[in-house]
Amino acid sequence: MTTSVTNFFKNLPDFQVEPENHAKRKEMGLNAGKKLEKSVETFDFSQLAGKKYHIPIPAYIPYAGDPRWKDAPFGPVNTLEKAGCIVFVIKSLLDYYGYKNVSIEEITKACVSKGYRMWKFPTVSESLNLEEITLEKVKEAFPGNPYVQACKDLKELGTPVGVGGSFYFLDSIINMLSGNTSDRYHTRLSCVEDILHNIAMGHPVPLRVENSIYLDDPSKKEGHYVVLFAVVHGVATVIDSNSRTPVKVLFEQLMRAATANPRLIAAWDTSKIKFACQSSKKEGH
Repeated sequence: MTTSVTNFFKNLPDFQVEPENHAKRKEMGLNAGKKLEKSVETFDFSQLAGKKYHIPIPAYIPYAGDPRWKDAPFGPVNTLEKAGCIVFVIKSLLDYYGYKNVSIEEITKACVSKGYRMWKFPTVSESLNLEEITLEKVKEAFPGNPYVQACKDLKELGTPVGVGGSFYFLDSIINMLSGNTSDRYHTRLSCVEDILHNIAMGHPVPLRVENSIYLDDPSKKEGHYVVLFAVVHGVATVIDSNSRTPVKVLFEQLMRAATANPRLIAAWDTSKIKFACQSSKKEGH
């Protein structure tokens, strides 16, 4: 059974796009990531000692461990608590920009049904975004893979593991809420100064981070999504779905966590998102 998407997400594009458009969004992300990595290497973090960039922290923080959804499935593999951090980041953004009526369940449905929930088999290098795991569908997804085509049972491929939510989900959400209908993606920030500027102008900055650096724990190998709300005297405050309260971490440590994996560097520009009241006025409500 496939999940349905509410009217709020009716204009959200599917993850699957034409190869040309995928190449464009991939190139955009990699180029922005390279620039941000270089910016972090050259930025003088000591200059932040006497400066404040601050957005008031929301009273409500979406918490992954909330009993209402912690055991809810996140697509065919794993649960929201264990793998759905991108859903909670988007909930934080939607709440901040005034779209508070959009629920965790609706965001999850959109992520899964539109193809942004990624998972894979341990024996196959490529990721999948199927809503259901059947041998027939898996074979359809890998027509040129002789190993998959020869399988008689899904067990031969191993136990599926979650990869997480594609970071293109955030790009698509930002484009949708900014009214951008272009195939090109211009949704990433590429230098530390722009991240600080966005915070100063009242625009939270979602980031993908490597937990080993963000949490200062080498045993944590996975990636994670958080939302930056403040940098005060060099200390960042982020909303993290694994914590009921805001998390404080050195801004330099946070930025090094965000640029540790060259293929997956992402800091998003939410400055073009229209506040809900602006959207309503434009529609004549």
